[in-house]
Amino acid sequence: SSSASSRREEERALEVVDTVAGLVELAGLLGKETEFGVDVEVENQRSYDGLCCLIQISTRSRDFVVDAIALHDEIGEVLGPVFSDEKVVKVFHACDGLDVPSLHRDFQIYVVNAFDTQLATSCLCSRRPSLIETLRRLHVCSPGVLRRHENLKATYQRSDW
Repeated sequence: SSSASSRREEERALEVVDTVAGLVELAGLLGKETEFGVDVEVENQRSYDGLCCLIQISTRSRDFVVDAIALHDEIGEVLGPVFSDEKVVKVFHACDGLDVPSLHRDFQIYVVNAFDTQLATSCLCSRRPSLIETLRRLHVCSPGVLRRHENLKATYQRSDW
């Protein structure tokens, strides 16, 4: 049922990846997927170039947060192959902003076969809406998931990493 599905979305545990072993395990899992979602958090208020601090990755069944500071030296080598795998679609929202350039600048990751939900939505409604606005407009998330996202973003978007 729809409400059971919504409840499962709201209850999904967030898995923190902060060890090399966890990163290798994540790369293996992502290599078996046909697509996964990506969001990159960059601290660019206190430095000229900015620094990728956090990589959020979601599959259809699991959600991960990669500590990009702790694993900085390993991310490119471990996750690079799956990001450049043309058989796996990488789903971003506004990937032409900071996400893809930051992955390349900080980890020498080349993103191949990306789908940008903001660009796709702009084709439908002639403007570039935020992720929350897109999800709300297309009714693809429960109200609880949207509220949780808005609260997390408000709380942590400008955190001092």
